[in-house]
Amino acid sequence: MQVHTPRIAIFSQKEIIIFKPQGLWVARTAKEIDFLCATLLQKVLPNKVVFDLSELSEFDTTGIWLLHRTFQTLQREGHCVELQNESEAFHNLSSRVDTYQPSPDKTRKKSSVLEEKLVEFGKASVAVARLTRDLIIFLGEVTFTLFSHFLHPKRFRLISIVSHIERFGVNAIPIVAIMSIALGLVLAYQGEEQLRRFGAEIYTINLVSISILREVGILITAILIAGRTGSSITAQIGIMKINQEIDALNTLGLSPMEVLIIPRIIALILVMPLLAFISDIAGLFGGGIMVVFSLNVSPELYIHRIGEAVTVGSFWVGILKAPFFGAIIGIVSCFEGMRVEGTAESVGICTTRSVVEGIFLVTLADALLSVFFSKVGI
Repeated sequence: MQVHTPRIAIFSQKEIIIFKPQGLWVARTAKEIDFLCATLLQKVLPNKVVFDLSELSEFDTTGIWLLHRTFQTLQREGHCVELQNESEAFHNLSSRVDTYQPSPDKTRKKSSVLEEKLVEFGKASVAVARLTRDLIIFLGEVTFTLFSHFLHPKRFRLISIVSHIERFGVNAIPIVAIMSIALGLVLAYQGEEQLRRFGAEIYTINLVSISILREVGILITAILIAGRTGSSITAQIGIMKINQEIDALNTLGLSPMEVLIIPRIIALILVMPLLAFISDIAGLFGGGIMVVFSLNVSPELYIHRIGEAVTVGSFWVGILKAPFFGAIIGIVSCFEGMRVEGTAESVGICTTRSVVEGIFLVTLADALLSVFFSKVGI
């Protein structure tokens, strides 16, 4: 009776082992053949290995290639491979398969560590370039939609904007205030420690007030909002995309850009100056606590010194940065939310990217704006 299922019979003779392939070694049984060959290679074999092909009932290019791959693996491991009872049809087809086998001289050498790092750097560069391109396209869509809304004010969704202002702004006041107070305390303490060496600890008030109003207050606020609100926006839009709610909006003829994205971006642009102002006041309050108790300075003198050190320009530098930072956080968060691809893992990845990209772009924008305001004399 002819055997149809591929199998390998094994016979041992002293220091020789004989493998006898049987059954159908064709494309439709390739999965079984591959498993048989992998099992064979895992065995502890003697130096000489013989393949008896007398009972190989039917074969094609797939079966021959899998056999040849097994032969070559055994030869690379140092075994002497011998074929017996090879039919003419097997020999003809085998010679054609051999023609396409790469020679050892032409096989690709293992890449060096430098080459692998260069390849990784190239892939990362291409990914960053594509991300930048997509973000610029998304920014163009947001700009166009905002411009069309200003031409047609009735398209603004005021209820949605007010709701997001409460979520993004009012509910974030406690954490922003607490972090700013703590930062003011630390800044005043460290500044006093350094200035005490020169007998100029009274200038701690100048250090705290100028640094908080110009840089630290708005920057810590933007970082907190990027982590708190930005991640929330990305996760919310991502879950909507997974649940096909965005597809439902398109089906109803509603634009996700107008319904979901624009209200969130406008809300962040509006609440960031408010949060920056609260952060400035809280930071000055925290710094004042440290200065009053460590330098024995009266609160009245502290407030008076702040008035002397801080100009109107220093105050408005921080406030004017706030809308830009709010726009950056909103655009990046919504952009990453729209990139979610339908799995829970994708939501986590895009949320992480949203926070990282938001903080990076905010910090970069802060540096550029600081240089700009310095150049114009503000």
